[in-house]
Amino acid sequence: MNQHPLRTPLEQLQTELDRVPPPVAADSLLEVISMLTEHSFTVGSVTINYAEEPPSGPPLVLLHGLADRWQAFLPILPTLAARWHVYAVDCRGHGKSSRTPGHYQAKDYFADLRAFLLHQLPQPALLLGHSSGGSLALALAAELPEHVRGIMG
Repeated sequence: MNQHPLRTPLEQLQTELDRVPPPVAADSLLEVISMLTEHSFTVGSVTINYAEEPPSGPPLVLLHGLADRWQAFLPILPTLAARWHVYAVDCRGHGKSSRTPGHYQAKDYFADLRAFLLHQLPQPALLLGHSSGGSLALALAAELPEHVRGIMG
């Protein structure tokens, strides 16, 4: 009978850490950044900035959290860009998107992102949201199921 010794929590953690892929090489990140193009579109009186990767698959929209911008996703872009047509949005008042004093409620962000999904994307997208971006992804999926193929938060 072959018995495996019980592993300590520290050994279990190390096993899990050994499975994590190594960080993206700087060369790979620079290559992805060089392929990004920034665009903007207007929703009412708001100009929304977003970055786009060349198409490598279906659309994937990255939604950052409050007090952040699309560049928060730079460390994972090389991995995502290999499989997806990545769009990374700057929500109003963030990054290069226009400032709208007094209009920073969830409903305002939602309206901008709804317009983005309806008018800027060629097909339904997967939404990946961080923090408040995850809440927005959930609300968008509930409101626009025909334009959202899935969410990750």
